[in-house]
Amino acid sequence: DMKFFIMMGLMVITGTLNTIFLNLQNKAYDTVLNAKFNHPWFQTILMFIGEFYCAIMWFFMKKSIRQQEEEKRITNPKSTYLSLPDPPPWVFLISCMCDLVGSTLLNFALLNMAGSVFQMLRGGIIVVTCVFMIIFLKKYPKNFEWLGVGIVFVGVFLVGLASQLDKGNGKTVETN
Repeated sequence: DMKFFIMMGLMVITGTLNTIFLNLQNKAYDTVLNAKFNHPWFQTILMFIGEFYCAIMWFFMKKSIRQQEEEKRITNPKSTYLSLPDPPPWVFLISCMCDLVGSTLLNFALLNMAGSVFQMLRGGIIVVTCVFMIIFLKKYPKNFEWLGVGIVFVGVFLVGLASQLDKGNGKTVETN
């Protein structure tokens, strides 16, 4: 389906633009205060405001989505459609708090490293997700998934190592 590839492309583009704009914002120099912009909490708040707008949009679209699902069930009664109940909003509190802390830590990290290295190291979330899946869900990856997680781990390790070695030699990966 073409929609899938368009959505995937938009996610890559907007994710890249997010890192570029955060990095540019961090490098902005305020002539009035004679200091660089250094406010990762503010950047996190702006990101959460944007996510809140998405939640508002979902709230308004929820009714039309439910109507479409109901029409599909009426037109095709033999389908084995599983209807899930609406969870209470407080269920999402833990994941929202983890996202808040993680996003803020990422914004702090972007202050101290090149945007290109930052973007590559964000791929480490795959390894963290795999570890949490094993710990909390007691579900183990299949062999090919272990291979993928291993390749990601080695890649993230090598990018981080190269960044640190370049820093030790006085070189910078990205010009400031």
